[in-house]
Amino acid sequence: MMTNKNKISPNLWISLNSIIVMAFCFIPGAIIPNQFLRDSLYYHAILSSSISGFSGPVNLIGAIYAFIGINAPGLILQLVSTAIFIVNAYLIYKIFELQFVRISQYFASAFSLVLIPFYASGYSKELLVALTNITILLLVYKIKRIEFLAFPLISILIGLMLRPYYFLTLIFFIFVFLIIKYVRNFLLRLICIIFLLSSLITFEFHTKFLQKVTGFDILNVRSNSQTILKLAARSQIEHVETNGNFLHNSFSVVQIIWSMIFPYNEISLTPYVLGVLGINLLVWVIVFRSLQLKVCQDNSRNLPIASFIIAFSMTGTFFEVDAGSFLRHFYPFMPLGAIILQSTRSRYGAMLLKNASTWWRV
Repeated sequence: MMTNKNKISPNLWISLNSIIVMAFCFIPGAIIPNQFLRDSLYYHAILSSSISGFSGPVNLIGAIYAFIGINAPGLILQLVSTAIFIVNAYLIYKIFELQFVRISQYFASAFSLVLIPFYASGYSKELLVALTNITILLLVYKIKRIEFLAFPLISILIGLMLRPYYFLTLIFFIFVFLIIKYVRNFLLRLICIIFLLSSLITFEFHTKFLQKVTGFDILNVRSNSQTILKLAARSQIEHVETNGNFLHNSFSVVQIIWSMIFPYNEISLTPYVLGVLGINLLVWVIVFRSLQLKVCQDNSRNLPIASFIIAFSMTGTFFEVDAGSFLRHFYPFMPLGAIILQSTRSRYGAMLLKNASTWWRV
């Protein structure tokens, strides 16, 4: 726990990290490993018509950059993309009134900025997510009456921006919101989450309802993706078999969650692996911290944030092929982690939030 004497101003901390990340744009290829640039180069190949037959988010990315006059990877692309993600983080911190209560918030807020060159300095679908966040949050900031629609709208739009199965984030958000609000015990909340995922798997196995509605085989998306793409990611998550047995599916859900938290089967102590593991663990600390949220009047504005973080993580955990893809998709929401870490489990944190203006009352 921190006091006023030993903490840095959030504005100063965010400004320092923003300057650092903008400076990274002028260091060509010296910091960012090649694997982090593959998506950007691949999307550029699609947009330059050397690969055909693609549409949707990729073309929308191209249209956005073409509108502002950027038609190829380079310094200008990196600067513009970085600026968009800085604005995304700044708006979240501004609207939800970031207060540093714990040291972990410094790490979360720093990672939400200094990792932009790795996840978002080129063409990426996450750019669309960041722009969606900016648009929705600005609307909420200006029109307080629609604030309750913010995260449901974002949940719907990320299904359009990322992949169709992310539409499930909206369903999960509703259930998780109710679970956190009415179930007070952390362990019972976790059991409810596992029950919810197991129920979805069992229901879909017997009915194929979501597959009929969306045309997407959600039960085999991970195995199908690994077969088609022939991925060899070191953080690849193995497909876990599911069937019509609810109890079996419950154990499968636990296995999937565990494999996402610790994605490497053979851990070598390289800086890259240790770095990815550290970031991944921080994300899961945020997820479980969200599940621990103590709902009270002074902390109620964090309830929808916690619900969204858990709902998004549930979707990514169940469907993403590897932990790296999950981290990339989660990155535009990393600033929410710094907010959720300041929840009122201490008198000092409660005092800070009580003195701040309320964004969302439940």
